[in-house]
Amino acid sequence: MEVLPFRSLAPVNEAHTELVRVKEVKREEQLRLMSKRAFQAQQASAAEFRRSMSEGLLKRAGQQATEVKFQNPNTWRYAKPQRQLKHQVLQGDGRPKILSRVFLNGEWTYCA
Repeated sequence: MEVLPFRSLAPVNEAHTELVRVKEVKREEQLRLMSKRAFQAQQASAAEFRRSMSEGLLKRAGQQATEVKFQNPNTWRYAKPQRQLKHQVLQGDGRPKILSRVFLNGEWTYCA
């Protein structure tokens, strides 16, 4: 029986191996968070779509959805620093824009 000579394996750089492992773990964590955020956004948009469809069906049936009515039409659409008077909003550079009333998705709304 012949004994084979001992062959040494290639040297392993353990510090580099650990850095690669940590990098992969961080990447997997980041991908997990991105996937979770995308799933939550998808669920929120699906819920918003269902809500808008049900509101549209209520409008067509002649019923009213329970919603809060504000005195000014742009109260909940624009932040307070953006609002100016009742039918004006300020753009980012300070220029005012007049809001127009349009019929959109079965209801009257204001848009710039």
